[in-house]
Amino acid sequence: MIFINLMPHRHRRLEVRRRRFAIGLGISVLAACVAVLAASFTLERLHAQQSARNAILEQAQVSMAKQEAQVRQLQAEIAVLQQRQATASSLQLQRNLPVALLNEVTRLAPPGLALTALRQNDLKVAISGTAASNERVSDLMGRLQNESTVLYEAELVEMRSAAPAKPVRPAAGVPAGAVEAEGATERMVEFTLTVMMRREAVGGETRP
Repeated sequence: MIFINLMPHRHRRLEVRRRRFAIGLGISVLAACVAVLAASFTLERLHAQQSARNAILEQAQVSMAKQEAQVRQLQAEIAVLQQRQATASSLQLQRNLPVALLNEVTRLAPPGLALTALRQNDLKVAISGTAASNERVSDLMGRLQNESTVLYEAELVEMRSAAPAKPVRPAAGVPAGAVEAEGATERMVEFTLTVMMRREAVGGETRP
């Protein structure tokens, strides 16, 4: 029987395998290191880009905050100007309302009627007075309703008989004797009526 010693050959094959394993392991470690470095570099680059974007967004937010503050300031200034304009318009209107009211009432008041009080609440006006008869009051209401460009919606609130001795103030152009004669046969009445004033009709200067 022939015996062949294979020990050296097996030993060499084992060494070759060990070297190949070491080389493969080294390559794998090197590849892993390269992959880790590449991933780290990529993450750093992405982080830098995101940081740059965040910085741009923060600058934009600061700029928008400044613009919003400016807008709020402008809105506050506009509100103040609008308030001043409204106040000026209200004062102008309040100055013109009494003049327009007196002009219209004295122009449209019929003879035999005297006014005793005018009470104004914004655009609503209460007119009180005395008249020689109910027809005088109806005549005044009809004139205020149909002939006035400033007043409208004349409504009678109250009308009652007055004392006979209460004098009637004659209207312009009416002789006092005519009123006295008429008052002797017609009983005096006291009345209160309300009218509304047109805001657009007295917005500007009132004509006499």
